[in-house]
Amino acid sequence: MVRDVGVQGTQVGSASGRRSRWGVTLASRLAGALFGVGFVSMIAATIVGLSAGQQLGGVTIDNSLTALRSSGSLDVAAQVGFYRSLAAQLATSPQAATAVREFSSALDELPSLSGSEYRSQRLQLLDAYEERYLEPLRDAGSALAVGDVVSDDPAAVY
Repeated sequence: MVRDVGVQGTQVGSASGRRSRWGVTLASRLAGALFGVGFVSMIAATIVGLSAGQQLGGVTIDNSLTALRSSGSLDVAAQVGFYRSLAAQLATSPQAATAVREFSSALDELPSLSGSEYRSQRLQLLDAYEERYLEPLRDAGSALAVGDVVSDDPAAVY
């Protein structure tokens, strides 16, 4: 039996010749320390990156919402200006005054219609829709019914 005995105080097979009391060499402890430092720095960089990303995303969203709000207010202001000018034009137009009077008198006629007069006017309206709108759409391949276009509400006839 041959026994391999090294120099006193060292063990055979150890790279540095020193082992700690847990049986780990200095090189292994150094490699573990480097791995730990690298892992901790990677975690720290990830946390910093996520935090910066959240802040950047928040700033981007705030800027986007601010731009939308300002453009929306400009759109509303433009529409209000359009309707103001339209109202001013209609207020000075004799044709608009005549149209309002005729519309008002037509509304006054509504309660005086009998059931047969209402049905007659509704049939006339349905025929006009059928001829003018639905037939060309059907010829183009669309499947529409009159009920898709005309309401059953008596007020819709006018």
